[in-house]
Amino acid sequence: MPRKAMPKAAAGVRLPSLPPEIWHMVCSYLDTADVPSFRQTCQGFAHLGQPFALPEIVLYLHQSDFKNLRVLADHPVKSKYVRSLIFVPHTLPDPKLTFDQFVRKYHHREKINMFTNTASRYGGHSTRPFNRRQLREYYAAYEDALRQQTEILQQHLDFACLADVLPKLTNLRKIMVSVGNWHRERLPDSASDPFNGTMQRPFSYLQPSGYRAMVAVVDGLKGCESKLSSFEGGTFSWKFVEQLPPPDLFSSLTNLAFDFEVHELDPDPNFYVPDTGVPECRALLARGGLRDFLAGLPCLESLSISFMLNADTMDIDYPARLEDIIKADHRWPRLRSLSLGDIEVKTQEIIDTLTLHQDTLRRLELHDIRLSTSWLTFLPEVSELLELDEASIWGDIYGARQPVLGPGLVWVEHWDMGEPHLWPDDSFRTDLGAYLVNGGTCPLNHHNQGTRLSPGYDPFSLGLASLLGLGNLF
Repeated sequence: MPRKAMPKAAAGVRLPSLPPEIWHMVCSYLDTADVPSFRQTCQGFAHLGQPFALPEIVLYLHQSDFKNLRVLADHPVKSKYVRSLIFVPHTLPDPKLTFDQFVRKYHHREKINMFTNTASRYGGHSTRPFNRRQLREYYAAYEDALRQQTEILQQHLDFACLADVLPKLTNLRKIMVSVGNWHRERLPDSASDPFNGTMQRPFSYLQPSGYRAMVAVVDGLKGCESKLSSFEGGTFSWKFVEQLPPPDLFSSLTNLAFDFEVHELDPDPNFYVPDTGVPECRALLARGGLRDFLAGLPCLESLSISFMLNADTMDIDYPARLEDIIKADHRWPRLRSLSLGDIEVKTQEIIDTLTLHQDTLRRLELHDIRLSTSWLTFLPEVSELLELDEASIWGDIYGARQPVLGPGLVWVEHWDMGEPHLWPDDSFRTDLGAYLVNGGTCPLNHHNQGTRLSPGYDPFSLGLASLLGLGNLF
């Protein structure tokens, strides 16, 4: 902001004499929820805080959200303040519930809330008892939302909206597509979403999961002049790889995170069908489309590629190999963070990749990896090779213990390193991360292998949630 444009305080309120650049730096540290209070302090703060009032927009697959986003995009000033967009393409299940089914589902949920605290644990909302007239009102809202959803899908209104608004958000720098529960913690409370009055929770019912949303976003970006710095998506079908655009469209990206889904969702989101997509996914990735796309992003500083796979044994095919993701001898000059998950890795290939990036790489995350050799030789080599500030190895990691027992026979290694969001205070995992950063003695050995139960494991609650289908209820 030019110095002559420094805002004046309201009568009786004096702003400290600071350069505008400092004020903007102060505002940049405000939480979005605190910006309205900051702006109400005085006229000067109201003006200063305006660019920070709408930094991130959450878009649901609902016509009211489409309408509001279009109004914002057409505003000559406010449209320039939007820097981040989160697209949540969840849908209500089809076919439509009858009113009697709607009521039974409501009473079923109320019984669960009476006897468990599952509602709060899984993000649900307890409701006071409603009479039949009130339930009719909720059912009418549900019918209207489902009608709008049908129009959106049949008339491709989601594609039309994104194609219209994305070119107008000229300062948009970040896009995230959140499917299922991916990064749910970044979304506002569900009480503020447009489905709140329907008494039904949308989920990722469209199959292939997230595919339509990712294609709609990419199509909308094709008419943009803005330069994205971050593009994140998950968990969406591996089939989207077939629709990857030329990397020139994302040549300015510094952060890319793709979390692919290999299995298809059952109509009940609490259950999964077998990983039948693994062979097809491996075949598609082997053609090099993802590898070539990533190699065409010269500015990457952070790269995260993972696959959602129910793998609890080494005797399976993984959906991807490292060579399908990162080209041999390819180097991103600015890469500081690398995260890989649910892939098959030849030890020498990943060592070569890490060696190429040892001057810049400061964060390494590996989860649910199958290594071609022993982790007990690989980890010390990584610790010596890299100067890391942060490291995390988690999930089920498999390796091949040396020496091999004979042709086709290996001694399988397996450590259960837990998942950070389920087991945040696991000393075993944090000790391994500290070892990779600071050196010392590797905490892994052949005596502490195997599956472990986290201290917070609650089979009753988790089993109850699965059996009762709480994903549909909340």
